[in-house]
Amino acid sequence: MRNLMEPLVETQNVLKAKKNISRSVKNNEWVSVVAEVGSGKTHLYNHLLEYWNSHPEKFIVHEMKTFISEKSKVPGLMKDLIALIDPDRHIPGSAESRYRVLKELLIEADNQGRKVIVVIDECQDLSVN
Repeated sequence: MRNLMEPLVETQNVLKAKKNISRSVKNNEWVSVVAEVGSGKTHLYNHLLEYWNSHPEKFIVHEMKTFISEKSKVPGLMKDLIALIDPDRHIPGSAESRYRVLKELLIEADNQGRKVIVVIDECQDLSVN
């Protein structure tokens, strides 16, 4: 089993993945890392988390270990993001109100030069919907 504290070996594939992930973060895009079991996805994931978390002036990171669900996790995710971005902000009960508050906070974070990143280690049920 691989030690997660090992340095990340910067192979061509790792460098390509990091470049694509960085571009996606910069452009507010989705990115998915898909590869064979044991290829180092989680190792890369942990190194990216460590980097992003060590730069709180640039990144706000919400980590989800899984996205396997039978019903939508979006209302809960909005609640989590509001609390993460502004812990003192009241979190509305309705999804529509949460959406408005979250949108305002995301625009504010962007104006401050901070990226909000949601990372999911296991996202088998993630879909366009």
